[in-house]
Amino acid sequence: MSYRALTSVQVSQFRSDGFISIQNGLTHQDLDQLRVCVKTILADPSRYTRTKKDSAQVFRSNLELGWLGWRNSTFADWIHRCATHLIGADVAIWFSQVLISPKTHGAGSPWHQDAAYGAQYDTPGSISCWIPLQRVDVTSGCMHFEKGGHQKGIIAQDPIHAHHAEAFPPPDQDQVVACPMNCQSVLFHHARAPHMTRPNTSKRDRCTVIVRFTHPDYTPVRPDALH
Repeated sequence: MSYRALTSVQVSQFRSDGFISIQNGLTHQDLDQLRVCVKTILADPSRYTRTKKDSAQVFRSNLELGWLGWRNSTFADWIHRCATHLIGADVAIWFSQVLISPKTHGAGSPWHQDAAYGAQYDTPGSISCWIPLQRVDVTSGCMHFEKGGHQKGIIAQDPIHAHHAEAFPPPDQDQVVACPMNCQSVLFHHARAPHMTRPNTSKRDRCTVIVRFTHPDYTPVRPDALH
């Protein structure tokens, strides 16, 4: 299996909806490498942090702590090309995340926009790639989006809790799209796309890799908070 270029239909769908799921996008080889990376991270507690949300938890880390050369991989080259094509601007990899939501009690994430974090998340090249390392559905916390919500601009911004603004208005249910994915799929979304995940109530851990892109002329600071 080799990496395929995006079609004009996929690009048009992304720009209209603010997100797109590409089924069976990853090669088996790169998926296996990402899984090895996660196992390496989880084998050493110094490589991750544990964040508690109420009674639920999320484990957080970065790809570099398990796969030092991932930015030179075929996987990184492909998602970079996809992000550039989808957003219609030059982009550069900003940072990566590895999130593990434990089975039965893993925390979800309420409705929010990444761009609400601040200017560093809202550049012309701000786009994210969300990659589950196993099948995800509603019970395990797949992504939900407001279709076309990125076209509204910044919907709610709190100067203290800009990311997960408690006052963020939930979208109309007829505009909400759930995105179940298989383990070779990848999802791209605009930084202004309203999205959320539900808690992981399934019987399997949900491991996700996230790669953030920004405009190459932007010199970002290290993010203080990860989600």
